[in-house]
Amino acid sequence: DEVWALGEEARQAHLDWATDVCHHEGRWFLRGVLYVPFTFSDGRWGWGCWAEVQESTVHALWALEDRDGSHLPPEPGTLACEIPCYPDSMGLPVRVQFGPGHLRPFFYCAEDQT
Repeated sequence: DEVWALGEEARQAHLDWATDVCHHEGRWFLRGVLYVPFTFSDGRWGWGCWAEVQESTVHALWALEDRDGSHLPPEPGTLACEIPCYPDSMGLPVRVQFGPGHLRPFFYCAEDQT
């Protein structure tokens, strides 16, 4: 996980725990939930993880000020952590979708259109 790999001191210096945003050496990371649909039934599973995003994505999140962002189009991102049991998942493209202000952004695999 790229954010946790920074080490404790760097994380404390560059991580905004209130908004789950990390800015380090010109790179922006956002904490969210990656949803993966079940293949055997209805429903989905979610992992809390980090995605590297553009600075404009972070500013869009901050501009919402806890309002619902579901109406906004998805933003591009890149998975910044390895998902257990899914080798080589770090670096995969994701779509970042803002939702209700009280929830973290949702991440979806870029090729998943559901």
